[in-house]
Amino acid sequence: MKKNNALTIGQLSKLSNTHIKAIRYYEKIGIFPPSYIDPSNSYRYYSNSHIIYLQLIKLCITYGISLKSFNQYWADADKIDLDAIIDKAKAHILEKKKQLLADEHFLEGLTSELEFSQNLHTKINSETLANPTHEDFLLLPFEGDIFSYHYYEAFYKALDIIDAHQTTYFNKVGCFYVQQDGRLKQFLALKIQAHTPNTGCLEILHISHQPELIKHIQPEQVANELNKLAHQDYQCLILETYESPYNVRKPHLALRLLLT
Repeated sequence: MKKNNALTIGQLSKLSNTHIKAIRYYEKIGIFPPSYIDPSNSYRYYSNSHIIYLQLIKLCITYGISLKSFNQYWADADKIDLDAIIDKAKAHILEKKKQLLADEHFLEGLTSELEFSQNLHTKINSETLANPTHEDFLLLPFEGDIFSYHYYEAFYKALDIIDAHQTTYFNKVGCFYVQQDGRLKQFLALKIQAHTPNTGCLEILHISHQPELIKHIQPEQVANELNKLAHQDYQCLILETYESPYNVRKPHLALRLLLT
């Protein structure tokens, strides 16, 4: 390629909106050789195709693809396998789309939790509500206080179980208490996607359109609230809640007494 038909590094920088230092760095790590180097002054010259290649490089940077991995796509000093780079970029974009969708669902769920907690916080008395949705909670035997060290230890073990069974955790956790014939049982409860082929062997609490008595309580009120229910058989969820602004020193809990 003759230099009078080529782009200087300055022209390439302007047309591609890429800093000259970046172009020189790409050449330094061996992924952006020029079309021609003038032996008299070592000036670099480039073709129009370098503009497209720079756009591809910047796209790969955006999606976390290591530039040093580009070396494997060069067949020799003059030829690069663009198909392979494009396929890799597409795969990374697909993963990014999945992560963005998961992040969006997380934010939507957290927004719903904030709205629910704010609704409870504005009411002085407990309120009986019909749960309009279906919820599933993974139940694991547990004894201890919410927010204790053992609680968090059990929580992280539960996340491993959820991951092993290839299902989804919906960022809602607490304890489930069930008293029958005077015997009280306690479980760690995590909201999950339960209707999958891999969750049939797990102990699941299914809640569907069931009326509940719901109110906010403080962590130090848990024992007292359970004592109030001790004279009867009952099923009760006590779950962590989120509010804005969130008080990290005095978090609220949502007590959900399941009515039959």
